[in-house]
Amino acid sequence: MLVLVITMGLAAFAQEPAAAALPPDAFAAQLRTCREGNLDPQAPPEDRRRWVQLLLTFKSPEADNLVLELLNPAHRPEVQRAVCSELSAVLRSDPLRANPEFVEPLIRLLGSESVELRAAAAKALSEYQDGEVAVLLGRLASDSAATLPARLAAISALAANTHRRDVVEQLVPLLRLGVPEISEQAAAAIEPIAPQGFGTDFEKWNDWLSAKKDLGPEAWLSEQVRIYRDRLRRVQTDLALSQSDRERESAAAHSRIREFQREILRGLSSEQRAAKLVEWIDDPLAIVRLAALSIVKSRIADEGKRPEGALLASLVSLLQNEQVVVRREALDILQNLRDRSVVEAVLAQLERESDASLRLAMLDALGKLGDSVAVDALIREISGPISDPRGIREAANALGQIAARTRTGPSSEQGSESSISGQPTVQFQPAVEPLRRRYGEMAAEQLPVRAAILRAMAGVADSSFNAEFLQAIEEDSPTVLEPAVRGLATIKDTTKIARIRTLCSHADPRVRLAAVEAIGVLGNHDDDLAVLQNRLTPPLESNELVRQAAWKGWQTIVAGRPIADRVRAAERLRDFSQLETEYLRNLAQTLATTSNHTTSLQTVRERLVTILTSAGKYGEAVPYLRELFDGYTARSDAAAWPTGLRLLEAILQTPGQQGLAELIQRLSQSAQGDSQKAKIVETVRKYVDSPAMATNPDRARRLRADLGTIEPSTVGDGWTDLLSILDARLSAAGTNGPAG
Repeated sequence: MLVLVITMGLAAFAQEPAAAALPPDAFAAQLRTCREGNLDPQAPPEDRRRWVQLLLTFKSPEADNLVLELLNPAHRPEVQRAVCSELSAVLRSDPLRANPEFVEPLIRLLGSESVELRAAAAKALSEYQDGEVAVLLGRLASDSAATLPARLAAISALAANTHRRDVVEQLVPLLRLGVPEISEQAAAAIEPIAPQGFGTDFEKWNDWLSAKKDLGPEAWLSEQVRIYRDRLRRVQTDLALSQSDRERESAAAHSRIREFQREILRGLSSEQRAAKLVEWIDDPLAIVRLAALSIVKSRIADEGKRPEGALLASLVSLLQNEQVVVRREALDILQNLRDRSVVEAVLAQLERESDASLRLAMLDALGKLGDSVAVDALIREISGPISDPRGIREAANALGQIAARTRTGPSSEQGSESSISGQPTVQFQPAVEPLRRRYGEMAAEQLPVRAAILRAMAGVADSSFNAEFLQAIEEDSPTVLEPAVRGLATIKDTTKIARIRTLCSHADPRVRLAAVEAIGVLGNHDDDLAVLQNRLTPPLESNELVRQAAWKGWQTIVAGRPIADRVRAAERLRDFSQLETEYLRNLAQTLATTSNHTTSLQTVRERLVTILTSAGKYGEAVPYLRELFDGYTARSDAAAWPTGLRLLEAILQTPGQQGLAELIQRLSQSAQGDSQKAKIVETVRKYVDSPAMATNPDRARRLRADLGTIEPSTVGDGWTDLLSILDARLSAAGTNGPAG
């Protein structure tokens, strides 16, 4: 029967009825049930606790009388302890429930022989904020007729409220009683509230308290807050110093172990080294693992040794390690390895990773790994209803990286087509709607997240993102402008080309870079070339990446024009001689592969020769002069002879150039009369008289050897005299004549 009553009472407790809401008979039955449930000697502690909780929900004299009855020492200590424990919990949340009638029986329980009951009663009394209760506790603590445990329990009840001055006024006098246990416990209770400890010295504590007598309640509490704040600051400083010392010692130990490991590895073969690294990575000591991971990292960076086989498997397994620092170090290595097993392991760990910062690092790593198998997980992160904005940002950035790499990578033909058609590749099609929906949900001030989503949109390159890009490109924030410009470039939208031109001179280099690259993709007018040329000038553009992008874009635009326009375009680069040379070289190489642009090719080569010889780069000019000379000669063009002389001069000015004697013989054979042959002698004589020959006897000797292979009669009058002059100079310089 009692079991049935208890069960009904527990069901009633689940509804927590108020006394006034129950009929008198039902309420009386509830109280009887609570009494019987509490006094049942076979009731488990948790059931008794529930009965007390139910009883304390009734705010009525009858319920309070039952509480007083249960606190009666005549009952078992476990009943009284349950009432005290639940009463302290109720008073903490509802101070108005503090019935003064409970105080006397609670104080009486402080003299119990049960340690647990004394502690529970003291805790319940500590929840009373009434000054009269503090006075009663102080009297008990100073009462020499009371037992020592009861007096100490009273001090425990007071100690919980030392932020109140009336409580401190009860504790300080206890220091002069001469009872060591009383003095020590009272001093321990009040020591935290003073800026310095006075031990058990009553006089010092009394003087300190007397000095505070004029403080009002607020001033007293303010001083307490200041004392605790200063103490907290000191503790935090000590903690920071301790942590710094520990980190320094840990770093030193880590470095020492790493050096020991390196020393061991030096004497091992390649296979043995890999096995030893696996052994260390599997070691239960984190410091051994971390040292081994740093060795693996340096082997990748310095020697290009990618982990593979068992070593790679061990690294992958560390993503599940119980220590965050180990998982983070392993991820730091693995994120640079383009391996499907790594991607799958990161995706698996992402689902169960509990560390928020490491989870963000994993999303970032998926972008670096660049495998489209991660697309579904990234879409879930972006579109999840409870996704963290930071997670959305990292997932969107990663998706943008993977999509851009897939779309423009050399192995992705479909991706290349999608960049023209404005349609994403098949694996990225599911990302279109989640990206648009999430972007629409973002507040305007959430710039980093919006920028990341725009970057993902640019990577996916779907033409339906046009509206988002057009709206974002009109904003002022560089964070949003940069991905918006890239987005318009990927979907080939030229409607904002004028705006993009102005952004090429934006204050933020990220925006300038994106705008310059977009002009290279979208531009085709002379205005676009002019904008890019402005970015080629170092005084106007300080960022090297922007200058490189401007040069690449300039070449891209020009490459789409007719050959004649491409040749004339070189004139635009007159102020950039190095770039002009590079451009003309590439153009000459392109024209040389065709057979119907001979005149344009000659023009380009002539311009190249002029630039190179003006800069004293005769050796670089020789191949172009030789090709011009051979071409003019083959067509019996009158330009062959002057070009040959220029080639002769360039070969003479270039030490080590081959074909000097052969060229002189060809020129001599094609010369029209003695006057042209005399030009050959004059050109060589001019070089012989140059400072370069006077200061370099070895060069002069090699020249004499080359010239000696030419029959004088081939060149005509003056050749023999030239050789004699050269021999005399060699003799005067103390060198031997020509070999042979």
